[in-house]
Amino acid sequence: MTMPLHERSIPQELVDDIIDHVARIPSPWRIPDLIACSLSSRSLRSRTLRYLFRCLDTGTPRFQRIGQWRRFAAIVSQSPHVATSYTSLILRHALDFFPHYGSEFSATLECIFSSLVNITDLTVVGPTAGLIKYSIPKYLSSMPITSVTMDRTRFDTLLDFRDFFGDGLRGVDSLTLASVSVGTSSAVERRDDPPSHTIREIRLSYVDASILEAVVDGHLGRLDLHALSYKGIAHPSMFPKLFSSISLRELTLVVGPWSARIPPLPYCLPHIELLHLDIVKLEWLSSSIIAGHIGGSLKTLTLSVTAQTVASMATPTILARFNEIMIDNLGQFPRLKEVGVECEEYYRSFEPLWMILSRDS
Repeated sequence: MTMPLHERSIPQELVDDIIDHVARIPSPWRIPDLIACSLSSRSLRSRTLRYLFRCLDTGTPRFQRIGQWRRFAAIVSQSPHVATSYTSLILRHALDFFPHYGSEFSATLECIFSSLVNITDLTVVGPTAGLIKYSIPKYLSSMPITSVTMDRTRFDTLLDFRDFFGDGLRGVDSLTLASVSVGTSSAVERRDDPPSHTIREIRLSYVDASILEAVVDGHLGRLDLHALSYKGIAHPSMFPKLFSSISLRELTLVVGPWSARIPPLPYCLPHIELLHLDIVKLEWLSSSIIAGHIGGSLKTLTLSVTAQTVASMATPTILARFNEIMIDNLGQFPRLKEVGVECEEYYRSFEPLWMILSRDS
């Protein structure tokens, strides 16, 4: 006897695997296929919505007009499961070009942003004046945000930058700031109730000195870094606080040839596993290796050699000398498996070291 189709049961785990497979197919029909799945069965809908409504980007064409914002507000009001499916939010500059439309449009924005209760990743691209004008930061407090990225973002004042995080982003443990600047960088007093959460991963790329100072002074959260990436102009007075975390496992430091004359940084990195440096810091790295400041946990070492660096330094000589120091002190790094230089022209400088590593592995 054949069981009727509507009575057949497929384990939900298998259903989820099928949807995951459909979502991974690089096909122009992927989205239509996912839509068809979501409409065919309730058992398929929950998993499918995670892919159809994963990222909400306010810079897309559907958010260029006020009427489009209102239509989206109506959708999330009628179908709350749509809003709760979003886990990533990208705030672009669309709101910066809107004049203030009064309480009605503010209510539309509140309807949308207050319904996004599962956002964990926040990205802010471009100016923030419109976001602050419409009080968007206050809605962030209802979101369980753990990762924040800011790209080419400008704040009018340093106080605006600090208050953008405010009380709503106290669960952030990963912070990426790229080309973030402020118009007025006057000193900001420490909050009476500074954030108590811990930031474990920071990526900084060409940020204003005042922004860097606010970060290292704990205005956005206490630093207990496991991963740190810093690219830009060196600020030696602020580096001690960034490098002082004894739990630091991954460090990328690219400060460019204009910082070559900065004295070696006397920091111990006892637990570092991944180290990525611009070649101009080889003096510091060589001194640290000889002094035993780099711990035995080091697994990967990568050196950046930029065109500006090559033009300003005797690169082959420096690399050859560093290669000798590494070979002489290789016993300090029993876990070292990979040493690389990001310039094919200088690969041969490390051939003796690579031969030893390949022989020992």
